Amino acid sequence: MIKRYNRISLLFGASGLALCLVGPLAGKLLAYEFENNALLLVGLVVACSGMALLLLGLVYYAKSKGQAEKWAWSGLITPWILYFLPDKTAIKRRDDSVRSKNSSTSGKGEDGRGERGQGDGST
Repeated sequence: MIKRYNRISLLFGASGLALCLVGPLAGKLLAYEFENNALLLVGLVVACSGMALLLLGLVYYAKSKGQAEKWAWSGLITPWILYFLPDKTAIKRRDDSVRSKNSSTSGKGEDGRGERGQGDGST
């Protein structure tokens, strides 16, 4: 998992979720306090901006797992889909480490000579 994208997703996702919850409540309280139903629109705008931030957070979470950004839309249905997606970055790191081990030891014995303990043929 890419830690930088994970932190950004938490920042955007948490603030977006908070705005989604607070926006309609603030709109209703403002409309009730000032007896003006037009202030409900303020709550709607705040909630919509919160939804945009939440979607942006889900996009960064999908990117942190090495998945395509389109998986963020499934996170709006339920975030569990994103949670159980495989982490492609861990698979890539594991494959890279296996390749580097194989390339560093391929054809070389423990003593750094060629296979079967033979020299490099210079003698």
